[in-house]
Amino acid sequence: MAMNRDALAARTPAEMLDSCRARAEQIGRRLSRWDGADPAVGCALDAGLLHLDQVTPADVQALVAWRPPADRWRNSVYMDATTIGVAARLLAGDRRWLTPLTLWDLAAFADRVVTSDRIYYAGEHLVPAATLNQLLGEEVFVGVSPLSRGDDSAPGRVYGRSLEAYRNLVSPLAHRREVPSGTYWADAVGQVADAWALATGRPTSPDEALTPCEAQGWFTPQLTLLRDPYCEDLPMPSEGYCEPVLGDVTFRAYAAQSFANLLGMPYAPATARMPFRHYFCQRSWELEDRLLTSEAATRAYRELAREHDLVLPVFLAVALAGAQRPEDVWTRLAELRSKARGFRKHRVKLDESLALGEVSDTSQRLLSAVRSEGVKLTEVCGHGFTLVVKILGRIAGATPPQLPDEVSTMLGIASSELPADMRRRLWWQCFKPELRFLVHVRSQSREMTDAMPKIGRLWGLPPGRADRFRDRFEQLSSLRTVG
Repeated sequence: MAMNRDALAARTPAEMLDSCRARAEQIGRRLSRWDGADPAVGCALDAGLLHLDQVTPADVQALVAWRPPADRWRNSVYMDATTIGVAARLLAGDRRWLTPLTLWDLAAFADRVVTSDRIYYAGEHLVPAATLNQLLGEEVFVGVSPLSRGDDSAPGRVYGRSLEAYRNLVSPLAHRREVPSGTYWADAVGQVADAWALATGRPTSPDEALTPCEAQGWFTPQLTLLRDPYCEDLPMPSEGYCEPVLGDVTFRAYAAQSFANLLGMPYAPATARMPFRHYFCQRSWELEDRLLTSEAATRAYRELAREHDLVLPVFLAVALAGAQRPEDVWTRLAELRSKARGFRKHRVKLDESLALGEVSDTSQRLLSAVRSEGVKLTEVCGHGFTLVVKILGRIAGATPPQLPDEVSTMLGIASSELPADMRRRLWWQCFKPELRFLVHVRSQSREMTDAMPKIGRLWGLPPGRADRFRDRFEQLSSLRTVG
C-alpha cells in the first residue's frame, strides 16, 4: 500500500486534512454504493480496510468469518504472544527470564487478566491457551491463527499492506533522504525517538528507533544497525537478519496494533514494548478535533470522561504480596479476577452504550458505576497498592503511516450520502470509544521498586542485582502510557 506522501509532508492538522480530501471523496462514494446497514461495512472500516476501493465484498466476508464473534470480544484485548510467553515462564519460576523489562511484561499481563474478559493472542505454539486457562480456572485466553506477510487470505492481504506501510515510513531513514523538520513525518519519527531516549536513558536517533533488522532485506545498500542493551532485557524472537534492535521493538508493536485492528479489539502492549503509544493517541486527538462533523460526539465523550479519575490497584504488586512462590501468583490473579467481576460487567455495558454513537445519561451512570467498582476493588485489595489514572476518551488504533488513511476514512464517512444516524454509527464503530486510561508510569515504577524485596525472594534474585532493576524502573518512570 503506497503511503500518502503529501499527507505525511503536512505541517499542520489543516494541511493533513486538505491532502486527504481526494481519497476521502472516493471512500465516500464507495460507502454510498454499499449497504451501510450491513454490519460488514462497519467491520471493514473497523478492521483497517481503509482503501475501500481496493476491497471486494468477498474480502469483507472472509474477514467477518475470521474474526471472533461479537459477543466474544466485548471487553477483550489482543496481547503480544511474547509478553504472554514471558509471563508464563516467569510464573513457572524460571529465573532465567527475569529482567527489569520482563517484570513490566508481567505487570501488563496481570492487569489484563484481572480487568479484561478475554485475552486473544497468536501464540498457541509458545504456550497453549488451555494450559493458561487451567491455571486460572476459567476461559480467559483465546489463541488465534497468526498472519504472515505472504498469507493470501483476505485478513493476510490487509495485514501485509499494513506492514508495507511501515516499510514506506522508514524508507527516508534508510536512504538518508532529508525530510523538512516540522512535517507530520518528521514529528512522528522524532516523537518515537524521544520516547525511546527516555526508556533507554540515552539519546536515540530516529533510524535507531524505527528501523528493524528485517529492513536489511528491504533496502540496498544494507543498513548498519546497532544493538542497544535495552534489547538484552526484552526477549524477542530473532528474524534472522541480525540480533534484535530497538527498531524491531517498534516494528513489532506496529504489527501487533495492525493485527489487533483486524481482530476488532484494542491492543494491550506492555509499557516496555511500546513506550511511544501516548504520542500516537495525542496526534489522533489533534487531528480529530479538526473534523467538524465529529465535534459534537467528541465533545460529549470528552465531557463524559473529564470529571472522572479512577483508582485501581497495581495488580501485580497485590498478587506478589500474597505469594510464597512464583506459581502462587496464578491463584492470586484468579482471586483478583473474581473480585473484579463487577468492574468488568459495568465496563462492558458502558462500551455497549457508547457503541450506539452517542453519550447519554445511561453512559454517565455506567461510567460512575465503573469508577465505583474500581474504588471498591482497590479497597478490597488494600490501600498500599493504589494507582490513580485519568479516564480518557476513545483512541484510534493509529500508527504513523496509517494515520493519513484513517483521516481519509473519517472524511469519507462524513461526506457519504448515508443517513446521518448511520454515518454517526459507522464513525463510532470505526473509531470506537472504548474506555482507556492515561497512566503516569512513575507511580507504577514506585510500586515495582517497593516490591523488589518480594521479587528477589520469589525468584531467588542474587544480592546486588536489585539495583539494576531499580535503575531501569527509574528510566521508565518519565513515560506516560495509554492502556
